[in-house]
Amino acid sequence: MTLKTNKTCTLSELQEGTLGEIVAIDNEGIFEQIGAHVGMTVVVLKRAVASLIQIGTGQLEVPQEICDHIRVVPLASAGQ
Repeated sequence: MTLKTNKTCTLSELQEGTLGEIVAIDNEGIFEQIGAHVGMTVVVLKRAVASLIQIGTGQLEVPQEICDHIRVVPLASAGQ
């Protein structure tokens, strides 16, 4: 079930339904904005102008400009 790779991407590039882990955030203000930090799991639930993202146990609408600053490593895709 796990599809862990060493290839990272931005949260903007993570496919819908894919579980990922945050490995880097290049903007210190993001924690204050959405509460995300390195080591948290993320899932893109729905892509849109402000995508619906599950970060840890919470669901948030996160604009693409914020997603562009969050680097993740994909862990598994839905259905795998």
